[in-house]
Amino acid sequence: MRNRRRNGRAVSRGSALPRRTRAFTLAEVLISLARMALLMTAAALGISAAQQAHAYNSEKSDLVARARGVLDRIIRDVRRAESVAVPNDRSITITMRDGSTRTYAWSGIAGGDIALTVTDGDGTKSAVLTDDVQTFTVDDAD
Repeated sequence: MRNRRRNGRAVSRGSALPRRTRAFTLAEVLISLARMALLMTAAALGISAAQQAHAYNSEKSDLVARARGVLDRIIRDVRRAESVAVPNDRSITITMRDGSTRTYAWSGIAGGDIALTVTDGDGTKSAVLTDDVQTFTVDDAD
């Protein structure tokens, strides 16, 4: 069988490629794999940081929403109240027009809760409105 010459290289009749083809060396492949591993690690760290930030922001947003709900409830009751008393800087007692009283009180411990105690003709009922409260101060500014 006769070989042809193409660009100075011998080529067999059944193949259009030269006998000696160029390929990546083992060192080049290893370097490429190392670079890919670095890129993947950086991407994974970035995604992890983004997920942590999202979880933190979601938790804080939830806390703010719950605190806002409690404050809105207190404001609504104060607006409908017959009288308002501030027995200490951690609680507020609201007497409604129907004679019932509502006391909103913070436990006084950072991370504690705000509870509502309602006293009416049916007795006294208490419920925790929100927890993880860091500070709550009531100021009796006339």
